[in-house]
Amino acid sequence: MPGLVVGVLWNWLLSGDFGVVNFVLMSLGVIDRPIFWRSDVAYSLLSVIIANIWYGMPFNMILLSVGLAAIPEDLYEAAQLDGASVFQRFWTITLPMMRSTIGAVLALGTIFTLQQFDLFAAITSGGPAGSSTVAQYWSWQLSFREFDFGRGAVISVIMIIVVLGVSAIYVRSTRAETRL
Repeated sequence: MPGLVVGVLWNWLLSGDFGVVNFVLMSLGVIDRPIFWRSDVAYSLLSVIIANIWYGMPFNMILLSVGLAAIPEDLYEAAQLDGASVFQRFWTITLPMMRSTIGAVLALGTIFTLQQFDLFAAITSGGPAGSSTVAQYWSWQLSFREFDFGRGAVISVIMIIVVLGVSAIYVRSTRAETRL
């Protein structure tokens, strides 16, 4: 789904007046009065983080499930015959075999999160009082609301450098793994 559609969906779910999240939490007795997720300084960034996690979770789960499927069953059978516990099999087989997949999920998740503009625009618009303004939204505000293209471009270039740094770390770690 496009990020803007996800933002509108979460905008409705997190509505303080008639949102589903408040209804469920009040029905379960977790809260006694509605929380204004999008307009409360304490919850606005959290609401966008939850929406972003929900938005990226299917892609991450597909990558992780493919990584798990690539682990040969023979390794688990041999470890079980040797008397390895479930925890030992996870620690000595699953985790090392999933290292590159987990690295890919973390790198791509960071890159995708750093390009999420539409969720912030749809859910909180950087507010209230700038509490949910992140770099990508701040760059847009400077460039297209305040017409300060220079500062907006500087923020964008810094974000590109961060993405390149994350990508370089991932590529370097996978290269080191393939040499082993």
